[in-house]
Amino acid sequence: MEPFKNLPGECTDALQAMYSFIDGEMPVEQVAVVRQHIEGCVDCFEAFDFEAELKLMIRRKCCDQPPAELRERVARLLAETPPEE
Repeated sequence: MEPFKNLPGECTDALQAMYSFIDGEMPVEQVAVVRQHIEGCVDCFEAFDFEAELKLMIRRKCCDQPPAELRERVARLLAETPPEE
């Protein structure tokens, strides 16, 4: 991944990488590049900050457990599903 230069095209690249970055699924060598961009780009920083806060709020507020019947049904369907080759 090329370093972002705070230009509109680079912002597009950074925003496309946002969820991988926030979810910790981005390769280590790309994390530094994206972090450098968002630290120098107010628009991208605000977008990343908003999404990270939203994800945190959802994680905190959405902690209901699914009904036991649903869990059992999903477990049964998973057990019945043959593994992919």
